[in-house]
Amino acid sequence: MRGKHARVVRDEVYPQMWRVEYPDGTRSDMVNRARAKDVARTHNAELEGNRARPRAAPPAPEKRR
Repeated sequence: MRGKHARVVRDEVYPQMWRVEYPDGTRSDMVNRARAKDVARTHNAELEGNRARPRAAPPAPEKRR
């Protein structure tokens, strides 16, 4: 692997699943593509010193009485 950034790679056995390949060559567990992209983006932002701000959950609807 080149560079110091994590990247998203397709799993070799299950092509519909994805993994994050880290700069040291290790790979994450299998996840869906959206989750793999989120993990790689967060990892890369932390490497660059930009703490990724977690997204706030939408407010829960009020209970009706």
